[in-house]
Amino acid sequence: MDYYSAVLESDVYPRSAFSTLQNIIKTGKITASAKHMPGKTAAVSFTALSPHEIVPLIRWRQRYLQMSFEPYGIGIDRQCAADCNILPVQYYDKASNYHHSAEDLWLSQSTGTITDWRCEKEFRHRGYFDLSQVAYDKLICFCFTKNEASALESTYGIRTVAFV
Repeated sequence: MDYYSAVLESDVYPRSAFSTLQNIIKTGKITASAKHMPGKTAAVSFTALSPHEIVPLIRWRQRYLQMSFEPYGIGIDRQCAADCNILPVQYYDKASNYHHSAEDLWLSQSTGTITDWRCEKEFRHRGYFDLSQVAYDKLICFCFTKNEASALESTYGIRTVAFV
């Protein structure tokens, strides 16, 4: 119902990656998801990759009928991220006898069978992430186009860069 209400109340598609980024900045919250997470623990995923480094990983994932990454995101200063309990994922080989505690399951990830997930350099935050705990000068937004980047900067005063 929320989805259809949002579509009917908007002049543009309200669930696009750019609209989602705008909503995150406006509300100051990144919603956690348990989808594809170990132990079905709701978490927010981050990467230590720069936009330049992530481009080769952007691809269509037929299995999930969605892109692996969109060219939108929020970068957080590395030390601020650590201070906000954004923690590195611990990768393990399925063939090994790696054991993790039930408490740390949400921070674990198999290296993969077809894809080597270590290349994502993933970090996670358990539960929703409140952006208000990070100073704006420690944030940077990534957008697809220069026009989108300019719109975010002028509307929200947040430092923004474009992929193209």
